[in-house]
Amino acid sequence: MRAFLVSAVVLFALAATVPGASAQVADGQGTDRFVTIAARECPTYTDITANRARNDIQESLEDLGPDTPYVAGQAIDPAIEAANQPNCTPLPNWTFTLGTGIQTRAVSGPWGSLSIVTNPYPQSIVTQGQVPLLDYQGRPTNDSIDGAVTIELTQEQANRAAQNSSLWIQGGTPEDPILNEQFPGEYGFGALRCAIDNLNGDNVEWISYPSGTELVFCFAYYVKPPPTSGTIVIRKEVTDPPGADQSFDFTGNLSFNPDGRFALNVQNGNPAQARFYRAATTGPNGTGVPWKVEEVVPPGWTLESLSCESPGESTEVIEGARAVINLAAGDTVSCTFTDAFRVPAGRLFLAKITRGGTGIFDFDVFPVGGGDRLEARAETTRPGVPVLARPAPLEVSPGRYRIEEELPESRRGEWRLSRVFCSGQRIDPDPVVVEVEDQEGSGCLFVNRFIPSGGLIIDKATAGGVGTFDFTIWPVGDPETVFHKTATTTEPLTLTRARGDRTRNIELGRYVIQEVEPHSDDGEWELRLVVCDGRVIPATEGRVTVRLTERNPVKRCGFLNLFTPQPPDPDPDPDPGPGPGPGPGPEPPGPNPAPHLPDPDLVVTKRPDRRVVAAGERIRYTVTVRNRGPVATEHVVLGEAPGPGEAFASVIGRGSNRCGRLVVLRRRAVICRLGHLAAGARRTLRFETRVTSATRRVIRNVAVVGSATPETTAANNVAAARVRQAPRRVGRVTG
Repeated sequence: MRAFLVSAVVLFALAATVPGASAQVADGQGTDRFVTIAARECPTYTDITANRARNDIQESLEDLGPDTPYVAGQAIDPAIEAANQPNCTPLPNWTFTLGTGIQTRAVSGPWGSLSIVTNPYPQSIVTQGQVPLLDYQGRPTNDSIDGAVTIELTQEQANRAAQNSSLWIQGGTPEDPILNEQFPGEYGFGALRCAIDNLNGDNVEWISYPSGTELVFCFAYYVKPPPTSGTIVIRKEVTDPPGADQSFDFTGNLSFNPDGRFALNVQNGNPAQARFYRAATTGPNGTGVPWKVEEVVPPGWTLESLSCESPGESTEVIEGARAVINLAAGDTVSCTFTDAFRVPAGRLFLAKITRGGTGIFDFDVFPVGGGDRLEARAETTRPGVPVLARPAPLEVSPGRYRIEEELPESRRGEWRLSRVFCSGQRIDPDPVVVEVEDQEGSGCLFVNRFIPSGGLIIDKATAGGVGTFDFTIWPVGDPETVFHKTATTTEPLTLTRARGDRTRNIELGRYVIQEVEPHSDDGEWELRLVVCDGRVIPATEGRVTVRLTERNPVKRCGFLNLFTPQPPDPDPDPDPGPGPGPGPGPEPPGPNPAPHLPDPDLVVTKRPDRRVVAAGERIRYTVTVRNRGPVATEHVVLGEAPGPGEAFASVIGRGSNRCGRLVVLRRRAVICRLGHLAAGARRTLRFETRVTSATRRVIRNVAVVGSATPETTAANNVAAARVRQAPRRVGRVTG
């Protein structure tokens, strides 16, 4: 924490002396918060890439095509969209609606069931034939984008966009989300993704602005011609025992989950059900591929009956525990799976379900009245999927048995027993005692949860002002999970803890932390520094990636933002000229298949003048910053972090190879303001440090470069130089 405060003071001192940090947008008027919204039509669902999470929140009638090309927190990019949806074409005259909330699966029709926004804004948002393509700062480029519209947010909307999940957008209108009145039967919903929200595949996403950006993109995809939808209801009932608590798994192609599995949870004997809106498989627009669903019958349970019924022309085939459904357009098929707990006399089944991880669990079974101990082992390979403990079943005599479980050990966290169900009913797990009767056996299901040891702590500091900052956190590789936190600073350069979703006891691994930039009419906020556990790390569009490991399971990250007041306008009533606006009216799309926003590519390298040093000696590092990209980057800042055992001594340079402004505090941090860096330009600086430690060690000196201009590649924004420290040289003594 101290290292972060030191660096914050350094950067504040630097930034406060450098004018002109505010980026110029399209016209400098209004809120300067822009959204470019594009619509596309595609021949099939498989021509559309999925959003990051494949699950049953997805509102398309069929599963989508390839997995997403985006990583967590990455902003939607028109070039990425064009490259990954080559068969989709621009769709002008499509309406979008902004609102302040979301209502899921609110409107149903022949095209399925779609989510809508609540409290909609009255403004008209309609895609045009072609509009100018703006960059992420809202400035015109020499390109254009087809089937799109660019809007500028109102003050209220801009304020909402500074908060997570506060400003929402949908395709269509709340009354007609697929615009069926305007285009009767022509389109089916495919996917929507906007700004940094491309998690679930529903018809509503939220808008926010990564740090350093003034414009974000939204893309909506529709299938033409669409299939007509039908509805499939899967219902789970239990006849015995009364008051049963049990989770039942199902597989097949009905679910859009990656493994095709979904679960229905019977609680206190009450039936459970799930509703699926899917494409018709029969009729003129049918896909011809039937929907299939099969129950994975838990150990000790028996599927007593499976029946399906529908009022229309759908047909169903029952094959054991599986139903094969040919769904007719507009029809509703209801399938009921009915189970009962049945274990033969003299047998005891043990089963295991793990949540949050997998492992090997050993069981000891002791006759309460005395006798030989029995042993069993269960190994789970997929979370949430039940497995039998082997041997199965255990051959036992009638009587009462105590069951003890041995939990596996892990350096990544700890296992806990959360629930135990015996004979279909929840029992007290301390101790687990089950009775095997003369006429019927028994079975117990142990449910364990893995409590990981990871943790993320986010601190916030601001310079030049105070504000409220939202953070979105995604675990890499787990698109189903997302965390939100908020921090409000009340004094400059004072740490404030971000609060919100709990990020203690989270899985080890890589996490993306995305800061949402607040909006202000009086100036501009810029993320200038991110320090995690005392180390400066690079940020791209306000996004950093950290790793939680067994050795370092908890990370504390501090984010420093600078507020630069907007300079006074010398001409209060200038002619604004043509703004970003909606552009020309509807017209045939021009030849612009793949609009692209070119990115800068900052690269930093570091080289020491020697590889071995002794205490008291000096090391000179040559640091080169180069922009390999095709466009310039603004407000370039170079951070130099002397390693443990050394302190900053001086910076050497002349002409263009000097820091625009250099600030050093307590020889622990060096911040060099380089300003504008044109495409292909480079700057070379030389820093000198002095070795302060007398111990034998390796010194690691790090340089980090960043800017206010978003860039796609951040891995080359960090360079480290390692120097081995030798013992102090001692002169030879002769006598």
